[in-house]
Amino acid sequence: MQPDQPVTFLSDGGTTVRSAQLGFGDRGECILDFFHITNRVPNLEQMIKGRPAHSDGPSHAILIKALQSAKWHLWHGCPYPALRRLENLSWDLDAEARPEEARLLGKLEELIIYLDNNRGFIMNSGDRYCHGEPIASGFVESAVNQMPSTR
Repeated sequence: MQPDQPVTFLSDGGTTVRSAQLGFGDRGECILDFFHITNRVPNLEQMIKGRPAHSDGPSHAILIKALQSAKWHLWHGCPYPALRRLENLSWDLDAEARPEEARLLGKLEELIIYLDNNRGFIMNSGDRYCHGEPIASGFVESAVNQMPSTR
């Protein structure tokens, strides 16, 4: 590598990788790999669908729509509205109602903490993708299949 060569780092947001990335100073662009963001969403969707149909509170469709809306904001590099939607979603869950709800809330809170810790590394993946810039460490086709389609 040349001393003035720019480098793009795609990572999972782990602290050990992040400290290595930041060692490159101004030459390194650190980005949270979009795959690691979206990898958590289908699991949460399945947990929402696993809630009893007669649960009090919002329907499965409303909760999934809120989750997809957060994903859309993350794709477009807007972590703050995404975090607000996820936090609002967590308010709609009652951890004391059922064990399924408590597990769902726990996973949702893990995602919120993960995104909050890495919010400075969330880029506009849609814009990067349109310009042929890397957005994920996997194949581009897999990242395109993960692109959110709605708000």
